[in-house]
Amino acid sequence: MKTHNIDLKILIWGSIFDCQVTVEGHPVGLWGKGKTADGQLYLQRSLPDFPTDHDINFVLIARGINGAKADLEIRIDQKTVKNISCKISNGIGTISYNIKTLLES
Repeated sequence: MKTHNIDLKILIWGSIFDCQVTVEGHPVGLWGKGKTADGQLYLQRSLPDFPTDHDINFVLIARGINGAKADLEIRIDQKTVKNISCKISNGIGTISYNIKTLLES
């Protein structure tokens, strides 16, 4: 079984009340928060030495005011793999993404 260092960052655009990310069906828990150099609010979380021997499935669920969005940046082993965007409609937005662990060195 291989391990990967996973870094997740959510950029918040508009009125988002709550964001939840699950990796392989498990919520990743509390997030550190901050602002980018241009004042953009973000939440982040690192999952060091994440064990996997198959694809990695990510799900982002956000709640907020219609039209707001949350962008999830997924980095694995210090490489940006994917940015996914979740737009709020009817108070909620959800998106999932599956990464194949063809991240061989």
